[in-house]
Amino acid sequence: MTLGAAAGLLLLFAAGAPLSQKLLRGRPRLRRFCTLLCVLAALACGVYLGAGLLLLSAIQSQSPAP
Repeated sequence: MTLGAAAGLLLLFAAGAPLSQKLLRGRPRLRRFCTLLCVLAALACGVYLGAGLLLLSAIQSQSPAP
């Protein structure tokens, strides 16, 4: 997965949490499940983005091979 795709998914999951709160008012268990799923997926995307950016930073600061 590219970093751009991960950033897009992060935005979608971040938008999904409040939308599930708004659209699923009558179904509290489903609302809780969808919110939890969106939050966990957003956290996973955030960790993926952080690790990818850390790796890119390490590669860019590496000295050239002899």
